[in-house]
Amino acid sequence: MTMNRTWVIVMFLAIGAGAVTRAQAPVGASAIEQLVALALAESPALHAVRAEVAMAEGERRQAGLRPNPIVAIDRREQFGGIESQSAVGVTLPLDLFRRDPRIAVAESATRAAHLRVEEAVVDRAMRVRMEAARAS
Repeated sequence: MTMNRTWVIVMFLAIGAGAVTRAQAPVGASAIEQLVALALAESPALHAVRAEVAMAEGERRQAGLRPNPIVAIDRREQFGGIESQSAVGVTLPLDLFRRDPRIAVAESATRAAHLRVEEAVVDRAMRVRMEAARAS
């Protein structure tokens, strides 16, 4: 049992010493750029912001579409009688004076989402570079 405990302590110290050595080693410019690229590719926050862009672009496409026509079918029968009445109606919404402003709002939301992505990328890269500078 003491042999296992000694082995665990030795492994812990070896791993800790390796981590200290790696943390104290100077970080080159190419290594920093690799860290930045990795952080930009693997950041959950950036994935979320990029998903907002996809959502805004989908809303922009939806804003440009015309409303669907409405078909209504109605059947009425007189209670206890022999008379019945049937009707079919089609409604086509014109959407006058509403489509262009809706598209403009959706386009501005898409531009804002793209700007949020750019801001998040710059912020994440800056944070990685600052941590790398602090570690070296």
